[in-house]
Amino acid sequence: MTELFSFFNSEKRKKSYRDVSLVLSGGGARGFGHIGVIEVLVEKGFHIHSITGTSMGALVGGLYAMGKMEDFKKWVTNMGKLQALDLIDLSIRRRGLLKGNRVFRKMKALFPTANIEDLEIGFSAIATQLYAKKSVCINRGDIYDAIRASVAIPTIFSPVEIDGDVYVDGGVLNNIPVEYAKRKKRDLLIVVDVNAFVEFEGAKNAVMDLGSNLNVLSHSLSLLIETNARNSLTAFPPDILIQLSRESCSMHDFFKVKQQIEYGRQCAEKAINEFLKVE
Repeated sequence: MTELFSFFNSEKRKKSYRDVSLVLSGGGARGFGHIGVIEVLVEKGFHIHSITGTSMGALVGGLYAMGKMEDFKKWVTNMGKLQALDLIDLSIRRRGLLKGNRVFRKMKALFPTANIEDLEIGFSAIATQLYAKKSVCINRGDIYDAIRASVAIPTIFSPVEIDGDVYVDGGVLNNIPVEYAKRKKRDLLIVVDVNAFVEFEGAKNAVMDLGSNLNVLSHSLSLLIETNARNSLTAFPPDILIQLSRESCSMHDFFKVKQQIEYGRQCAEKAINEFLKVE
C-alpha cells in the first residue's frame, strides 16, 4: 500500500500522466483567463478529456469542448467597442440588466451549436435552480442552453426559465464544482479558480475601489463565492490548483480580454511548473 501511495506522488507519475479532468470556475470577465490556462495545458501536452464549468468557466470550457475556443478568442480580442455595444440587449422586465439573448444568437451564428452528448470531450455546466434551491449539473442537450443557464448572473443577466423553474448563475451555490468532475483512471484533476483571494501586482486599494454600487456588488459576490469555493476544494482537493487573483480585474471588465488571457497563461505556467518540479 505504501508503494502504491508513493507512486501516485512520484515524479514519474506527474510527468507521465497527462489525461486531465478540468474544472473551471466562474468570475465574470476574469474568466477570460481560462483561455490562457487551456492554451498552456495543451502546449505542455496535457489531454483534457472532460470539462466541468460554472458561468464563464462553462462558456470557455464549452467552446473548447466544441473545438471553437481559438475562434472565440480571435472574435473577442478583435472586437471593437461599437461591436460590443451592439450585442447589448437591455431587459425591460427588470429581472436582470441584460437579456443576454443577442450575444448568444451571435455566437450561435459564428460557432454553430452542438448537443453535449455528441462531443468527444465530456462537458458539464453548473447552474443554480432557484425555486428548488439547489445546484444542478447540465450534461445533456444543446450546449448553448446549458451555458446560458450557467452564466445568468443575478441582477446582470436575466434568469432562464426551464420546465417551470428558474435557473441562475451556477456560482451562486457552486463556483468550483469539483464534485461534478468526470474522472477516468489515472487522470489529473486540475482546478482553475479565477476568483481567488491571492495577491496581484498593481492591484488598487480595496477600500478606494468600492466607488460604485456595481463594485460593492462585485466584492460582495466574490466574498460569498470564494468562501463556498474553499469548502469545495477542501472536500475535493485537486492535483493542480491554478489561482488567478480576483484583483486582476473586476467581474464586469469585459474589455480586458487580452490582459486576462495573458495573466491566465502566467498563472498556469507557474502552477504546472511547480507541480512538475521544473527548475
